[in-house]
Amino acid sequence: MLEKNKKGMVLFIVLGVLLVVVILSVAILEVIASHARLTHHQVSRIQAVYAGKAGLVYALEKLRVGTAGGGWNFASCTPGSPCTVPETFPSSVSSVKITFQPGGPPARADGSICVPPLGYSYCVDATVNYLFDPNNP
Repeated sequence: MLEKNKKGMVLFIVLGVLLVVVILSVAILEVIASHARLTHHQVSRIQAVYAGKAGLVYALEKLRVGTAGGGWNFASCTPGSPCTVPETFPSSVSSVKITFQPGGPPARADGSICVPPLGYSYCVDATVNYLFDPNNP
């Protein structure tokens, strides 16, 4: 009779160990999935930063050369109004808008006065809109 009780006790111990292993496995998978989402968000943010920098350099070059190639009519951009850059960016970047204005007053949209860099007569700002979709990695 004592031996039968031991076999029943071993069954409960094995089931308990299996339950603990399953719970730990689920917890580890949740942590891994969370890190994957975080990494994807960081990559999207980095893409947006570099798309903004590229748009800013693009606008500075257009100001320097005074041309409007590539389908972007730079001459039609009103100072102080954003112009959308029609370039192809990564899917997470919705748009890049460039705002330029001559040095001095009037103030920018944020209230600051434009002080152009040495050698330039315009201030150029870049705004990047990007979308983070955790369901579309």
